[in-house]
Amino acid sequence: MTVSNSKNWGSLLLTANELLTPADILSFTAIPVDKIVQINWESKPATTASNYIIERSSDGFTFAALFSKQAILPDGNPVQYDAVDDQPLPGTSWYRLKQINTDGSISYSNMERVDFGIPMSPGIENLTAGPNPFSSNFNINFELVMEGELSITLYNPAGQIMYTQKAAFDAGKNTFTVYDQRQLASGIYLLTVSDGKTSKHLKLFKI
Repeated sequence: MTVSNSKNWGSLLLTANELLTPADILSFTAIPVDKIVQINWESKPATTASNYIIERSSDGFTFAALFSKQAILPDGNPVQYDAVDDQPLPGTSWYRLKQINTDGSISYSNMERVDFGIPMSPGIENLTAGPNPFSSNFNINFELVMEGELSITLYNPAGQIMYTQKAAFDAGKNTFTVYDQRQLASGIYLLTVSDGKTSKHLKLFKI
């Protein structure tokens, strides 16, 4: 039997220093699948549980409650449960199951570690722009290690933003055209191309 209803229990904080009495479960797993974490557990045939709370931690010590599921009354057979964390933490996190028993006591499952790789930045390389000097529009040429979104910004000598645009680009060679729709004054401008983690800069001249 699978239980699918869940409830967000906010950010109730619990610590790993609590007494971890083993829960009445046969197995507890948390497995990353694409961009979610699939959580499954199976209760013992004669469990005393009344409620389960799935908890998550970013450091393995301090846990926050994610979901609550009401326990199914035992009928002499194990009961299977599942839940999904559709907003997992980047990097490494830990999951555990808190079992609320019918007498009010609390017990816990084993902890399961989940690793999601922290996304790399697109990695801007070989940035050029031309013509330089420019009179109306200019092209920005660059290469990306991987696809991603970039911010393209043009500043005047006073540090004011004269142009800004966000756009998604493919891995490899890319070209983006900036049009002088504001009829910029002649002078020196600073072009900044950023992927959110690193930035590249070029000095441009308007004639």
